[in-house]
Amino acid sequence: VQGRFRKDGLLKTYYKPDEVDCSGAKKVYMDVRPHDLKRIDDAREQFGLVFVLQLWWMDPDLRDFPSKLVLRKPDAPGDVPYIQEIDVVVRRLDLDGTLTYEELPHRHGRRTAKKDEYVYLHPPAWKYHFFPKYTIMNKVFDEEAKEDQAFEPELLWCNEEGGFVQCRVRYDTTFEEPLELNTFPVDRQLCRLKITAEMPVEEFQFITLDTCRRLAKIQDMWEVDPDHQCVVYVRHPDEHLPGGMITQRSLVNVVLHVQRQPDFFFHSVAFMVMLINIISLCSFAIRPHYSSGRLSFLITCFLAVVAYRYIVNDSLPRKSYMTSADVYITFACLFQTAQCLWTSGLMVGLRMTGGYDERSESWHWVLMLDAAFGGLCLLCLILSHAWLKTGAFRRKSWREVYDFNKEPFMPVEEGASETEKPLNPKP
Repeated sequence: VQGRFRKDGLLKTYYKPDEVDCSGAKKVYMDVRPHDLKRIDDAREQFGLVFVLQLWWMDPDLRDFPSKLVLRKPDAPGDVPYIQEIDVVVRRLDLDGTLTYEELPHRHGRRTAKKDEYVYLHPPAWKYHFFPKYTIMNKVFDEEAKEDQAFEPELLWCNEEGGFVQCRVRYDTTFEEPLELNTFPVDRQLCRLKITAEMPVEEFQFITLDTCRRLAKIQDMWEVDPDHQCVVYVRHPDEHLPGGMITQRSLVNVVLHVQRQPDFFFHSVAFMVMLINIISLCSFAIRPHYSSGRLSFLITCFLAVVAYRYIVNDSLPRKSYMTSADVYITFACLFQTAQCLWTSGLMVGLRMTGGYDERSESWHWVLMLDAAFGGLCLLCLILSHAWLKTGAFRRKSWREVYDFNKEPFMPVEEGASETEKPLNPKP
């Protein structure tokens, strides 16, 4: 992989099926700063994010361009305006704002103006210059969403080699991302932005900057992983393209690592379902020959558990697999069903044997079996909750999450800071 790239990160060549030279591609530096993860909509599999996208690039055509310069004339006589606008040709602009120009139309040689000596320099006509057009592929169109606040490109400096440009765009919008819910409610998610260039890689390529990216705000139900908050990387293009009909484009992936706080589910659903299961064991306090009362009690508990299942399902998208929450509530339904079947079987057995006489020996055996089954149910409830706590409700590792989401790259070197984590292909 390293042999296909220059030291500055640009792809040198690829095959389509003939060799395509990318040595002349412009380098567009990119930095993504996420600020506020406003919401994660489980049902729609969407998330809202506020972030700032910054781009920098070198344009060799941004040199010796015409412009208008607004000068200060503090020492001018009274009949000369204090603010004066003149037509100029910009020859050089330094980072500190020092400007070298020639005045039009006479061009009496080059002049220099410091930052405090002029008020404003009109920007170049950007429509005639290069701009790295891009698309965020998983962006959701929403009529109620706030418009993206795009800032006009800004010329930072220029000389005889060209000009260096910066552009900033603030986004406050919604994005689509499939959720991996195997371990809900202790799931981990990858909230991804997929930014693709609108020109082939031989025209320009993105290069990401290694900066510290931290979310300032996040929804209450979620938290960011302290070791892996945000990773931005350029997806390596393919070296060989099948058929030679595909256009290679530079692709940037922004990956936010978030994990759900399970407190709400445990307090509002799991704890209540556990109480219903415990209360259902009180049915064994009803004597076996009052089987109709016991069945009514158990069916009420069963319906209460089913109601909680619908509450959970309404807040989640439909998946072909069962989540950890589904496993827990399904177990609760099976637990209630087993007690109902035991009560029904006991009632049928008593009717067939005529064992309603409380003074008979068979009646004492019925009481002993009923008490034994109740104790078995209690033991099963205790062991199952112990297993669910240690096994089912366990967070997956980030490697497992990456594998499930088919994300080809992941941070390595556990415990290092974000700027020290390289992105390596998985073995």
